[in-house]
Amino acid sequence: MKTITINNYAAELEQYFDKENQRYYFDGNLEFKENYVGLKFSIHSVGSIHSGGDIHSVGSIHSGGDIHSVGSIRSGGYIHSVGSIHSGGDIHSGGDIHSGGSIHSGWDIHSGGDIHSGGDIHSVGSIHSFTFSIKCKVMASRTLPYWREYWAAMPILSKYAAAIRNEKNCWVNLKSLVDKDEAKKICAWEGWHPILRAQLEMFFELKTEHVFEAQT
Repeated sequence: MKTITINNYAAELEQYFDKENQRYYFDGNLEFKENYVGLKFSIHSVGSIHSGGDIHSVGSIHSGGDIHSVGSIRSGGYIHSVGSIHSGGDIHSGGDIHSGGSIHSGWDIHSGGDIHSGGDIHSVGSIHSFTFSIKCKVMASRTLPYWREYWAAMPILSKYAAAIRNEKNCWVNLKSLVDKDEAKKICAWEGWHPILRAQLEMFFELKTEHVFEAQT
């Protein structure tokens, strides 16, 4: 499959604009050479998409192969990849994030819809699905989604509410307030959604990853 290289997206992209479908269409692999790519329309590539920096699109991002970015990947619509999605920064999508392979992010993964992966989902930050629909083989994260007030309002965390609300306390400091036995008690609380419980267990370092049960 041929590779289409874009050295200057502002000057070179118009020839690939599909007016009928209001998107940029590439009939091969796509490679962006610039550090930042910001597009006002969706990207549709028959092959893979590679970028040496960030990929930001007001619309959706669709790839027939892998999506790989040294920087962040952000889309106002969905992000769909037949292959894997790898980002050196965060991955933010206004819609679903679907990958036929793994999803790896150098920071948070945030989806306004579902997050579905045919492989593993790994994030150096947190993982959040607006619909609470996360499907994969293994999930691994290090921090927690949502804002401080959300966690401070949880009954099981009431004794730590003031410390959580204090923005001078970073999350690492907050984690050190809780010993392993207390962390297990917090995670065992019946009020947690299973996805939040899994991320709490990883945040408190009770687990390094969460293995999902096989889908039937």
